[in-house]
Amino acid sequence: MDLSLDQEKAYQAIRNWYRSSDKFFVLAGYAGTGKTTLAKLIAERLGADDVVFCAYTGKAANVLREKGCQNSGTIHSFLYQFIRMENDKPVFRLDPKFGAAKLVIVDEYSMLSDKIIEHINNSANRVLYLGDPFQLPPVNNQQTLLKPDLFMESIQRQALESPILRYATKVRQGDLVDYCDEGDFKYVRRNTLTLDEYMNADQFICGRNDTRKDFNNRARRYRGFTSALPQRGDKVIITRNNPAAGVFNGMIDIAAADANPFHEGSKYQLALSEVGTLNFLADPARFDFSVHKDLNTLDYAYAITCHKSQGSEFDHVIVYNEPIGKDNLEKRRWAYTAATRAKKTLILTDARIRDYA
Repeated sequence: MDLSLDQEKAYQAIRNWYRSSDKFFVLAGYAGTGKTTLAKLIAERLGADDVVFCAYTGKAANVLREKGCQNSGTIHSFLYQFIRMENDKPVFRLDPKFGAAKLVIVDEYSMLSDKIIEHINNSANRVLYLGDPFQLPPVNNQQTLLKPDLFMESIQRQALESPILRYATKVRQGDLVDYCDEGDFKYVRRNTLTLDEYMNADQFICGRNDTRKDFNNRARRYRGFTSALPQRGDKVIITRNNPAAGVFNGMIDIAAADANPFHEGSKYQLALSEVGTLNFLADPARFDFSVHKDLNTLDYAYAITCHKSQGSEFDHVIVYNEPIGKDNLEKRRWAYTAATRAKKTLILTDARIRDYA
């Protein structure tokens, strides 16, 4: 494999680290610098069967598998092991098999809490963390304590063949982008898109919660859903971490059946295609959740905020251009993060003027 100068420098640094006694190495770099390609190469040369790739969400783990990273899964599925049920709750422990791998490669480390990082470092033999420092910080704004050991800045020539990445790079560098049609990337006026184009995108990403709620209501009506609660085929997102149930904030799934009441009050069960059956608390008159320590919180996911999209990628994305942030840098990070969620096509469209009033 031909490596760029940046990649070769990173490869040699990681080899030297692996020969040392240090427990972990943090490799940072912008989108398109080749971090995942480099990690795959390291895994192949170590012996892919002895390397584990981890991501925060199931969607992100699928992205790794699609990029050819073998032995990919969620951090939770690798790190924690179910022991028993106790008071109707699952009890987990750190899985000793996690420490059997020669190397654990963790993607999107900026998404992780310090507690999860501590569990990973205490359980694994060696850990290579990968991340992009220009992406948005977590919603709680608690940046990880990990600091890069090496930073990759040079965008790969092959990567820049993508108009999506060219746009994202311009945003990161502070360049202005005008309306355009470059095939896989388009920046268009809002009223030029049809309803079908909006509704047929794999993911609609916005900045504001009122935009998200409005689009989700429209999307459900467009698809013929009539109940305020989830129905079979509805697209939903987990909105709160619940390690005991094996679900984490940002997971997206499809309802496998209509939501059903299972207890007095406003408690419901929802069977999801991948996650399984979850209990949640809701107002039966509308899909509006209350926080409950033993129950999960969900929402519809036809539209999600950029913060919720972190760690995931989607084939065909529409970004509603309403960047959130207190200054220009934060708004650029918002736009960059939103753009880099798109794998194949990206349509950027104007927000309504009144959204900024």
